[in-house]
Amino acid sequence: MLVITHLFISNQGGRRKKVKRMNTFCWRLSTILLSVTFASSASATSLSKDQISHEIIDKPLTTTRMGMTVRILYRGDGSVRIVAPFISGLGAWSYSETGICMVMETGPRLGENCITFKHLGGREYRNSEGMTLTVEE
Repeated sequence: MLVITHLFISNQGGRRKKVKRMNTFCWRLSTILLSVTFASSASATSLSKDQISHEIIDKPLTTTRMGMTVRILYRGDGSVRIVAPFISGLGAWSYSETGICMVMETGPRLGENCITFKHLGGREYRNSEGMTLTVEE
């Protein structure tokens, strides 16, 4: 993003004088963009067990996957249900050190899968697989 422009200006004597000028606008813009990037990544830390318990568990979540709406519900009893057009899945979840782990017993994605959650603001969260989840209340 560093832009250095070389301007060639002819002075009265006909000689060419090379003037090196740094584009301060680009420097300022890149500094602002880097600051915003670091600030947003620093503020988007993974949710703790207590936060997951209060903000994710027993809350209906929706996301979009391959153009389809997917509904997910992590129940307080340790069960998880995933419903989408043409497919659904049932399983169990438990807390891990950094988030939750699911063991899907039915559906297209069988087996264990561990994820974390980050709060994006409002009712939106992003899991460690890159899915944006919205709490529907």
